Amino acid sequence: MEELYTLGGELILLNGEDYIGPYHFIEGVPYTGDEGSLNIRELKLLISPPIITEVGSDLNAFYKDIQGQVTPTLTSSIFDPISDQVSMNIKDESRNILYSSDYFNGWTTKNDPNSEGDTVSIIILDPAKDINDVGLGSGTKIINYDFKRPELTTPSGSSYIISEISPSRTEIKVKNSQLPPRDVISSYNILKSRLNSANFFEGLFGSISSPTGTLNIAIVNILLDTSGDYPSILLKLASPFPNLPSTSNNIGIFSKISDSKSYRVVYPPTVSNNLSNARKLFTYLNGPNTNVSVKNKINNSTGYQTLSTLDSSSFSGSLSQLESVLSVKGVRFYPSYSLSSFDEFVNFSSAKSRIENFHYKVGQIESFQNDINSINSIVGSTSSSFDVVNSKIVLEEKIKDIIKEFDGFDYFLYFNSGSDAYPKTTSTEPYILASTGSTEVLTWLGSDAESSIYYGGALLSGSVYDENNASNLLYTIPEYIRSNTDNSNYLLFVSMID
Repeated sequence: MEELYTLGGELILLNGEDYIGPYHFIEGVPYTGDEGSLNIRELKLLISPPIITEVGSDLNAFYKDIQGQVTPTLTSSIFDPISDQVSMNIKDESRNILYSSDYFNGWTTKNDPNSEGDTVSIIILDPAKDINDVGLGSGTKIINYDFKRPELTTPSGSSYIISEISPSRTEIKVKNSQLPPRDVISSYNILKSRLNSANFFEGLFGSISSPTGTLNIAIVNILLDTSGDYPSILLKLASPFPNLPSTSNNIGIFSKISDSKSYRVVYPPTVSNNLSNARKLFTYLNGPNTNVSVKNKINNSTGYQTLSTLDSSSFSGSLSQLESVLSVKGVRFYPSYSLSSFDEFVNFSSAKSRIENFHYKVGQIESFQNDINSINSIVGSTSSSFDVVNSKIVLEEKIKDIIKEFDGFDYFLYFNSGSDAYPKTTSTEPYILASTGSTEVLTWLGSDAESSIYYGGALLSGSVYDENNASNLLYTIPEYIRSNTDNSNYLLFVSMID
């Protein structure tokens, strides 16, 4: 039996008093006191109601976005429960659809003085209950209700089909071959007449079911097309029709009866018998037991270290990788780095120049490391002299400074392994880089000069990309400046700007 603890606001005694202190569960019921003792008392979970706030709906924002493209008209606020529809969808905080229903009937009505016959003007919604009913009653959810009226007659179980989309994608042709031609023409005439009336609804829209949920598209105007063997209806759209899977070709034509409603529902965390949200009594961890005799029996530990010994240890790849990451300011993006395609990370600069620049940096690091290796070979009292120690520190700092200034492409080439990365001599991290003058590196680096024995490689790939990159800033520099060798430093500066 696990002992838990509450600071209040989660459990109450049977007399309604807030309970603070230790408790435990017995068969799913919370109790205070030891099991079987005289002071054991039953508790009740104090479940806070969800917090509901109204937010802007997607469909209202949808009509606000197209204001000026569609003439605003009056809104009918009378709802016919027999023919009109309510659609409902539930989303997470990132607006990803979790549940959707085009024929939601969980609403209720009350005594309505404005009702006429079977119609009503007041609909009662219960957002928290609707979310609970589909098993999503936890965390934060956004629930949206759209009130719509079908505007073209369709037989039960059928809908209009999108048969054609114009090249500009702002006109679509729809038809319903399950209706007699006279019914298509008649339903069109009724809708067209209502569109031309002075006191019609706010907007006409098409509703399409797609894999990501119901998509609404604004309709500006309609036109009957009788040129074919079967009458069709042309729909003029307020914005281009989106690219959808070929299976998403059913469309319903609706008018917006009233403003849509959206609510944010926040369910507060509650204590449950799975103990997931319960606060446990404080338990302090003991320190390490250094008396256990495990030396040479299991994974041997390292010797004791101090901050000074760790900081002054020999330069390592993992340390430099960590320092490179920690030196980044702001947001770092991670595109797909490749030597066969530079378009994700080379925009205005020169891919060839960036490869050459990286090879130069590696050469500097290699030179500094060779000097450090020479210092490390010094023996005797001289090895601990101030000049020797200080020289080593200066060289290590130079290496660190170079690596800290790596951009994302440099970081990828230096710290990763693979055919696109700079050649390594080891297969496990931290990788050891091959020498800049080795055949392996020279082959990887390559050349864009056909006369070179290393023709090909990264430099040729970068050079080809530069020639075809219309965004390369070098193309904005006049030819007479580019052809002058005295301007090489300026050209190099421009080729590194991205």
